[in-house]
Amino acid sequence: MVARIRLGLALRRHREGRNISRPAAAVAISAPAATLSGLELGQVPARLRDVIALCELYGIDDLAERAALLSLAREASVPGWWSAFADVVPDWFGPFLGLEHSAEGIRSYDPQFVPGLLQHRDYASAVIGLGGHRCHPDELEHRLALRMARQRRLHDSDDPPKVWAIIDETVLYRRVGDRMAMFRQLRHLEQLCDLPELTIQVLPFSAGGHITGGRPIILLSPQGGSRPDVVYLEQLTTALYLDDPRDVEYYRLVLHSLATMAHPPAETPRILWEAISKL
Repeated sequence: MVARIRLGLALRRHREGRNISRPAAAVAISAPAATLSGLELGQVPARLRDVIALCELYGIDDLAERAALLSLAREASVPGWWSAFADVVPDWFGPFLGLEHSAEGIRSYDPQFVPGLLQHRDYASAVIGLGGHRCHPDELEHRLALRMARQRRLHDSDDPPKVWAIIDETVLYRRVGDRMAMFRQLRHLEQLCDLPELTIQVLPFSAGGHITGGRPIILLSPQGGSRPDVVYLEQLTTALYLDDPRDVEYYRLVLHSLATMAHPPAETPRILWEAISKL
């Protein structure tokens, strides 16, 4: 995924340096503008012939630079770790898994559920089961295995991402699964508060309405600033990936505003125990 990101960023930089629009560049590879956008975002692997065509269009004459771009394209074609879960990963979700796995920082706001990276196994099973009427039991189990695999980087990695999660207070009281699943989830969150790279804040009921309109937000920052930040907005059957600097800055300010409205992180364990006591 990092190779895809680096390749997409380089190709985008060359295109913009030549003042060539995405639709015009897409013509050179006989593809829709959306395909070129996905390539520049690192959402899809690039075919070698497309990279060569774009090098011609952008006037990249330096042989060493061309070779580097083609090397990135070859590396980017290697399947990601989540390829083992291809049967339960829709096309629109795969890019997110790559961005999340390679992110240096992850900021989020969740109004309905505990974030996937912070879910206890029992709670995650209940969340996934909400759509169970459409899934075979084996598929539900595979989806659960994928969610648990996403969490390994928080605990087993030498370089875990910095995660800053803002959770709406309603999430702590909305029953998902049975009482024991909720108890284990809240205790799990309380234990996660000890992780040095993880910050959890609770947005209180008293905050009232706010600009998100009750929609989840995830802001992903790549390692070492290898490319611009990306905002991920998930819907029921698709997702939006925003990388325009103006959009990203807007959502960054929204998350900052929510953080100022939320309880300080030091109060999170106390708030969680209050919720536990009311189960």
